[in-house]
Amino acid sequence: MNKLSRSVMLSLGAFGLLAAGTGIATAATTLTAKPTHAVACVNNTGALVLAQNGICGTGLTKVSLPLTAVKGMRGPRGVAGPAGPAGAPGTQGAQGAPGVQGNAGVQGAPGTARAWAVVNKFGSLATSFNVTSVTLITTGQYCVHLAPSVFAGAGVATVSPFYYADDTNAAPSTTMSVTTVEVNGFGTGTCPDGVLVYAFVTVPGSPTVTGSVTFTDEPFNIIVG
Repeated sequence: MNKLSRSVMLSLGAFGLLAAGTGIATAATTLTAKPTHAVACVNNTGALVLAQNGICGTGLTKVSLPLTAVKGMRGPRGVAGPAGPAGAPGTQGAQGAPGVQGNAGVQGAPGTARAWAVVNKFGSLATSFNVTSVTLITTGQYCVHLAPSVFAGAGVATVSPFYYADDTNAAPSTTMSVTTVEVNGFGTGTCPDGVLVYAFVTVPGSPTVTGSVTFTDEPFNIIVG
């Protein structure tokens, strides 16, 4: 907008000149329709001069300014701003419903042990498989009787003491003791239908004390292959 146009707009605001069509109205209350543009006269200094019936006198310039604004085209989208800071964590949601139970797994291959048992120091069975009973023959000597389906004349057996209930003592010096269990044979004379097991407690010696190995009733585990 040039200097002349700005002067005209300021003058129109000062004098309150509103026009409709080519005529000039001196009061807005006499308009019967919304005007579309304003008509005014401007002299060579940019001052506003009243027009007479829409006609400017000699030396005056007639101007017509639109009173309605035409909406321009939408500008291009601006560049996206940087991401804002992360918000605070929300409250934990309610626990979901339990899922559907999965399918049963495939049956594993059968074990290779023919018999096994957990035996307490008195010869009673805590749990077993293919072991019918245990006889405490004498102190520290046990016969582990096998089921008839398990041939007692041959095989392989592994025995081990049960630490939490045996007489192993890790204290130093002469009070130290170690529990040992051993397999003495399959189907022997004193244990014809099972495995003969011996249990000992060993006390180590020292330069001044003689060591010892003594048959002792001890708990043990046994696996027969």
